[in-house]
Amino acid sequence: MEKLSILLCSTMLCTTTSIMAQADFATLPDDVQAKAISPNGNYVVGSKGYYGEDAMQSFVWDTESKETTWKTMYDAANLDKSGLFMGVNDNGVIVGTMKDKDMTKDVPASDWNDAYTLTFNTAAVWKNGSVTKLGIGDNKIVREKLQQSLAGEITL
Repeated sequence: MEKLSILLCSTMLCTTTSIMAQADFATLPDDVQAKAISPNGNYVVGSKGYYGEDAMQSFVWDTESKETTWKTMYDAANLDKSGLFMGVNDNGVIVGTMKDKDMTKDVPASDWNDAYTLTFNTAAVWKNGSVTKLGIGDNKIVREKLQQSLAGEITL
């Protein structure tokens, strides 16, 4: 009787696993990365590219409708349209970072590079087609070092 019970339990486990394994799978295009899935499983957030300007393009994929919506695209003239978003909630609201045009640092030329302006990233939320900058937080040391750097008192 014990052997029969073990056999029945094993058969049921294998059958259940087999049924679960037949769920739909989706494949993302090349150069696109999924970053997170919402707790309810309805949304996936991701980005294009791996670094630099390409990575500042984010999408949300609706797992029910199978629709991909690009939320942000890199635009050097309007940084509010770009961002690297890596979290999503049950309502499809995404969170991550964006370049903040109000937080920059001029970097002087060196033997390796021409002079350029560095734009800092800040935390952000993308909701209903617009971005809300959250700043760099309340960490006093980070704020002081950033302010000193922006004032030219120290080099990051």
